[in-house]
Amino acid sequence: MLVLKINGRTLDADHGYPVRLIAPNRPGVMQTKWVAAVRVA
Repeated sequence: MLVLKINGRTLDADHGYPVRLIAPNRPGVMQTKWVAAVRVA
């Protein structure tokens, strides 16, 4: 899941601005990833 906001607030640089990847069933520290590209098939 790609998120633009958390708890109604825009992400800041420390939390993955502008978009953060959230991976279910993963510890929070392992969820932050840089998204380089998005493909829609």
